[in-house]
Amino acid sequence: MTAPVPSEAGDDAPLESMAKGSQGMASESMASEPSEEDIRMRAYHRYLERGGGHGMDFEDWLEAERELKPQR
Repeated sequence: MTAPVPSEAGDDAPLESMAKGSQGMASESMASEPSEEDIRMRAYHRYLERGGGHGMDFEDWLEAERELKPQR
């Protein structure tokens, strides 16, 4: 018999149960809002489209959020 593997957070919850919980949250949030990774990738593509010029990372991020978030 093996003991459950503790999670990275340091508690005694098995990783298996944590994975199930996080999958449920991810699917709910993906339906309504883009993930941080989606925004990051769009901002990076904007950077490349601009020719890789530095100094506009914040503007790229904000514009990526505007493009990806649903209109309310």
